[in-house]
Amino acid sequence: MTRPSSNRRALAFMVGAALLWPGASAQAQDAGDAVDRTAAQRRDDARSQDRIDQVDEATREALQAYRSAVWETQQLNVYADQLQELIDQQAAELESLREQIRELELTEREIMPLMLRMIDALERFVALDLPFRQEERRKRLEGLRDAMSDPSVSVADRYQKVLEAYAAESDYGRGIGHERAEIDGRVHDILRVGRVALYALSLDGSEVRRWDAASEAWVDMPGHYIPTVRQALRVSREVIAPELLLLPVSVPTADGDAGTLPALDAVEAAPEAAAGSGDDDGEETP
Repeated sequence: MTRPSSNRRALAFMVGAALLWPGASAQAQDAGDAVDRTAAQRRDDARSQDRIDQVDEATREALQAYRSAVWETQQLNVYADQLQELIDQQAAELESLREQIRELELTEREIMPLMLRMIDALERFVALDLPFRQEERRKRLEGLRDAMSDPSVSVADRYQKVLEAYAAESDYGRGIGHERAEIDGRVHDILRVGRVALYALSLDGSEVRRWDAASEAWVDMPGHYIPTVRQALRVSREVIAPELLLLPVSVPTADGDAGTLPALDAVEAAPEAAAGSGDDDGEETP
């Protein structure tokens, strides 16, 4: 690009030549106009180039923004696909839960009558069983009845309580147990041999009785059984090791009544199989 100072020198030269040469003035004027037009054109070119540069920069920024937008769109599409999979899985789980709720409602309608029948059967069984630990067993049955009518107790908890009651009654049939109770106005130590027999020894050790299932009453036993029952009570309290003891027991006869075996029939005395049976230890009979 020609510098302005050179243009001025050239213009001055042409003006001087015009002054020296007649008729050259018009040519000098034309040359000056051409120089001005050239300078103006170059300024226009420069401005055009600036605009081109600005448009190019804007185009590059727009392209970069477009590429970023495309990349972000791809990421969002991947994320949306993952979310859709989660939504589908959650929808399936929700439907499964709804189905389980429907089945649970059906099960509850079916299991409630079953549990009530189980409680009725257990109540009848306790009433017909040997008369031992009656207060504890009565309270357990009352607790089951209360749980059945308590809306805060879930069906699962109710069923668990019924099973626990059955397990407790089953444990009574294993081994031997003891408690202290009043018979005919006198306190006795009660010895239970599973669900086979009940024996009662007075606290002073002067009398011994057994429960007669046929008459549903306590009947006297010969005095020579006192040491044997006392020994069985010591085994029940785990004071001594289990041993074989000879005690009379009642068994069903041919006519359906309960008979009594001879005195030499043996009953093995062993403590309760289940720990924490809850029998009242009391004091050992002398």
